[in-house]
Amino acid sequence: MYVVGVNQHFVKSAALLLAAGLLTSAATAQSVTVLPFDPSEGHGTGVYGLSSDGLTVAGIQGEGVGNRVHVFRWTAAAGLYDITANENGFFSGLGSVAISGDGHTIAAQAGYRWTGPGTGQFIGNLHFPNNSDSNPFALSSNGNVIVGTDHYSPGGMGDSTQGYRWTASGGYQGLPFLQASDCTADGNKVLGLYSNNHTGIWDAATGLVTPLAPLPGDPTGFTGGYAMNPAGNIVVGITGNQNLPTIWRNGVPESLGYAPNGIGNSGEVGLTPDGSIVLGKVGLQNAGRATIWTQATGNLLATDYLALFGITIPGSWNLVDAKGVSDDGRTFLFQAFGPVPGGFTSTGILVTIPAPATLAIGGVALLGARRRR
Repeated sequence: MYVVGVNQHFVKSAALLLAAGLLTSAATAQSVTVLPFDPSEGHGTGVYGLSSDGLTVAGIQGEGVGNRVHVFRWTAAAGLYDITANENGFFSGLGSVAISGDGHTIAAQAGYRWTGPGTGQFIGNLHFPNNSDSNPFALSSNGNVIVGTDHYSPGGMGDSTQGYRWTASGGYQGLPFLQASDCTADGNKVLGLYSNNHTGIWDAATGLVTPLAPLPGDPTGFTGGYAMNPAGNIVVGITGNQNLPTIWRNGVPESLGYAPNGIGNSGEVGLTPDGSIVLGKVGLQNAGRATIWTQATGNLLATDYLALFGITIPGSWNLVDAKGVSDDGRTFLFQAFGPVPGGFTSTGILVTIPAPATLAIGGVALLGARRRR
């Protein structure tokens, strides 16, 4: 089984938790689910999104070279539903997949939207017919708004990108972004990159972009916001040329600090509605590793964070990226990579901790564990 290097900060936090008796029930109610995958012919499972209640996953299967890609929905109750196989060829292209907060709508690359069996719908692309390919990255809570980035070649010359917003009532709308990465629950505010070095929030009511401020003293001014909460007042991402993990609360930036050995290749990609838990990824030993930040623990590798609750990942799976967290902070979705007979493959792993994180680890700060900066 893969074991990450454990730093002194993590050991101190775990020891204090044990001393306070906060982990006594952790091992009795843990839930770790490895999503189905088919290792034959290079197939794997890629996960892209988790519903707000943590019960529904969206992703793709068949990532090997030359394999046809199938988009799927997975729930614990119904298992894996192959959308591509059941929707007359819909969603067969490579690329991004996104899911609505309520888990009922899935969007996929090249302009496809699905709201249940028999509803596969081609919604086109932003710059069609100019060799346009729209990639969705986020949906509103009810799935009636999709935001993402369109790749297109005007006049067949080169590759250009533009952020977009699609609504069920109005269709496609180009945004003043090079890329759009997330939106609020109602879809009326969109997070995106409006220049090569600056991120901002676009407001449908005004049509204006409000830039995210860099950290004080940062000479580069670079801001990269990747995810926002449903209300739109909290954003997570990175700042500066060292990709420092950062959270913006009501526009005010704050450093989250690096996870152990994570300097140089990091990105905060998800959060709970109140911003108490932040998901990220770091480069570590030439490979990505998922991270989880809380006020009490600071930024930890996801395996270290889960270990605080007595949870270990089965087999030899590495948690290479964090893909989603439920609103209550209990269920986490990870992209995993590991060995199988004849080679390696990828799949999704869904982990549920036994109690809300704030109840289980909230006492750490009171016991003297300090946040990494």
